[in-house]
Amino acid sequence: MKKLLLLIVSAAILLSGCSAEKSDKSASSLSEFKPESKINNHVSVDDFGAVGDGTTDDYEAIQEALDYIYSNGGGTVYFTSGKTYLISKSLFIRDYTNIYAYGATIKAKGSIGLLVNQGDGEEPTGYSGHSHIMVEGGIWDCDAHSFEDGLGTNYGQNGISFTHCQDITIRDVTILNTAVYHAIELNACQNARIQDCNFLGFKLGTGNKEAIQLDVAQKNSGNKAWDGTLCNNVVITGCFTGPSERLPAHPVFVGSHATYEKNCYSDIIITNNIVNSDCGVYAYYWKDCIMTGNIFNGVGDPVHQEKSSNLVISNNIYNNTVYPQQ
Repeated sequence: MKKLLLLIVSAAILLSGCSAEKSDKSASSLSEFKPESKINNHVSVDDFGAVGDGTTDDYEAIQEALDYIYSNGGGTVYFTSGKTYLISKSLFIRDYTNIYAYGATIKAKGSIGLLVNQGDGEEPTGYSGHSHIMVEGGIWDCDAHSFEDGLGTNYGQNGISFTHCQDITIRDVTILNTAVYHAIELNACQNARIQDCNFLGFKLGTGNKEAIQLDVAQKNSGNKAWDGTLCNNVVITGCFTGPSERLPAHPVFVGSHATYEKNCYSDIIITNNIVNSDCGVYAYYWKDCIMTGNIFNGVGDPVHQEKSSNLVISNNIYNNTVYPQQ
């Protein structure tokens, strides 16, 4: 049986796996960046014909708005508060584009990813893909509760997926009802910030599926350029994970379960989050990372560490957990 634990633990743990010098970095000094925002250009998706009634397929109108902003040097695409925009294909966002969707809902029609930064035929390497992107606000509904199974036409996708990029911010976003994979997939990303987001509901996956996956560009990772690029300098703060009205929570809040030639994900900061999952953080080949100020509720394994080094785990609260830290 799980023991009721309410602990505040302050610890710095050094484990083998990644060769690294001890880091003096702190949560306040890592990832101090802001994506470049060209706010002079802004459009509403409604101006391009989006209806937002929850039944009309608004994919083409929204994509046209995103294309317009990109072709004019960057800017912001607005969604109207109170409307529900149904899309039948993944939206493609490119350099220097911001999405402002407070109060709006973007809902998947079928088993599609909602937002990607890599288009057909593109194969960027390193961190050279579409970058300097901000997504703010909105309910992004993957609609997994309508799936009958995890096979064939009902096979799931990542909710929001960014690959081979840098300077990414996702803020005040709620991602609902993900199927099979992840609410957010960061694959080969550096300088990324996920702040004040909610990840609610998950269906039809294995026990190691994270709400937020930090991934490496390798075969079978969903990435077209397999150059071994990993994520680094990522901040995840102020987020909440748990069940939706119809589906249970993701098995894992944030983590990785693959690497390339034993290289490490580095400078990951996870602070002030509320976690209601079976596993909180799955640190696999991580180094120089900080996990502090989080609340783990009923989590079997709040922080799992494997082949990692220079992890600072401090001032977290553990409620009804099996292993306060491991």
